Amino acid sequence: MWIIVALILSLLNGVLGLRAIFIERKVHRPIGKIAILTGLSIGTVFLITATINNVLNFAAPEKKIISLDKKLGQINDYLDGLPQTKDIDLKRLFEKGYSLYEDGKYSEAADTFKACLELKTEDRQREALIILMGNSLASLGKLNEAENHYQEALLIAKRIDDKQGQAQVLVSIGLIYKTRGDLDHALNYFLQGLEITEEMGDRQGEGVTLNNIGEIYKTWGKYDKAIEYYKKSLKIEEKIGDEHGMAQTFGNLGNVYQLKGEWDKAIVFYEKSLKITEEIGDRKQEGVTLNNIGEIYRAWGKYDQAIEYYQRSLKIFEDSGDRKNEGVTLNNIGLVYHAWGKYDRAIEYMSRSLSIFEEIGAAVEAKTVRENLKRIQEEKKIQK
Repeated sequence: MWIIVALILSLLNGVLGLRAIFIERKVHRPIGKIAILTGLSIGTVFLITATINNVLNFAAPEKKIISLDKKLGQINDYLDGLPQTKDIDLKRLFEKGYSLYEDGKYSEAADTFKACLELKTEDRQREALIILMGNSLASLGKLNEAENHYQEALLIAKRIDDKQGQAQVLVSIGLIYKTRGDLDHALNYFLQGLEITEEMGDRQGEGVTLNNIGEIYKTWGKYDKAIEYYKKSLKIEEKIGDEHGMAQTFGNLGNVYQLKGEWDKAIVFYEKSLKITEEIGDRKQEGVTLNNIGEIYRAWGKYDQAIEYYQRSLKIFEDSGDRKNEGVTLNNIGLVYHAWGKYDRAIEYMSRSLSIFEEIGAAVEAKTVRENLKRIQEEKKIQK
C-alpha cells in the first residue's frame, strides 16, 4: 500500500541575504531533505515541497493508531500477517512498535521492531519489520543503517518473489540516495521501482514513483521534465480517485511553476491543492499550501494578502503542535513585515521563530533566522 509522504525544505538564495523558510511538506509525513533552488529575488526561502513515498518509508503515518485492525485497509497489502497474527506476543509487540512509530518515537520503535524479529516470524513478516526498522532509522537520520535494512529486506522480497515489496523498497533506497544528494543513483532506483509497479498494474505505486522521479528532475532544475512526470502521476491519481495524491501533486506542480517564475500558474495549482485538502481534512497539507500561497503574494508585494495566508497557516501549525513548521511560518511572516518596512514587527515574529527553533534543536533553521534578525536589526539602525 502506497501512501503519500512529504519531502521537505528547499532553499532559495536571494539578493538581500534574508531567508524566508519554506516549510516541510510533509506530505503526509515529513522527512528532511534539502535542495538548493534559485529563482526568487526577495530572499532565501525554505520552500514547501511535496513528494510521494510509500507507507513504509522514513516517517510515520499521520493518524494516531488506536487499533491495528482499523488500519488494515491501508496496511494489510504490505504488512500481511502482522496485524492479524495469532501469535499474541508478536501482535502486541508489533502494535506497540507501530504506535511508537506513528508517534514519531523512532528510536523506541526501531528497538521494538527489532524485538519482534527475535520472535518466530514468517519471511513476509520479517521483510515488513526490517523495512519498518529502516524507516525508523532513516527518520533519525541514520541513513547508512537504514539503507542496510532496506537492502536486507530487498533480498527477502526477491527470494519470496514479493514484487510489491521490491518496488517499495527500491523507492525507499532511492529516497536515501536523494537525501544524500546522489540523484543519479536515486533516479536509477526509482526507475527500477517504476518498472515493477507497471508490470504489476499497481497504479497507485506507479503514481507515487512517477512523482518521486519528478522531484529528481525538479532538483536538477529540469522543470519541464519534472512537470511531465508530475502530470503523469496526476493522471493516475485522478483515475483511481487518490485525493491525497492529487492534492500533493497539485502542490508539486505549483512549486515547480513557482520556481520557474510562473506565479500565476503556480497559484492556480496551489488553490486546487488547497480545495482538496480542505475537503478531505488534511490539515497539515492545508497549512503547507496556505504558506506557499502566502509566499507568492509576498513576492508580488501584496503584503496584506501574504499575511492573511501565513496567519491561516500559522494557526493550523499552532493547533496541531507542529513546532517546526510554526517556526518556519513565523519567520516567513517576519520577512513580509521586513519587506513592508515594519522592522519592529519583523523582529517580533523572527524572535518568536528563533525561540522555537532553539527550543526544538533545529540548528540549521535557527542559524538562518539568527542571520535574518541580525540583518534586519542592522537595517533598522541605518533607517534611523
